[in-house]
Amino acid sequence: MSVKCKTGIEVGYLAAKILKKANIEKKGLAELAGEVEMDIKEPTDKCPDWNAIVFSNEEIKYAMHNAYTSYVIGNKLLGML
Repeated sequence: MSVKCKTGIEVGYLAAKILKKANIEKKGLAELAGEVEMDIKEPTDKCPDWNAIVFSNEEIKYAMHNAYTSYVIGNKLLGML
């Protein structure tokens, strides 16, 4: 089984369009999660330098948390269609 992603979309933009709330487009992941009745906490670590060549284990965990959280929120939003 292969999965192909042809396009990407910001989860805030998706939330604003599906929920018809323009003011939530720029909110953080924890706030967007609240909009779809989910309780997701943001990592307490500082945001990594995304331009770094090498990431620490904590920075990798931060990135993985954000990616997975975006997926979960997006999946819930798409289920509302």
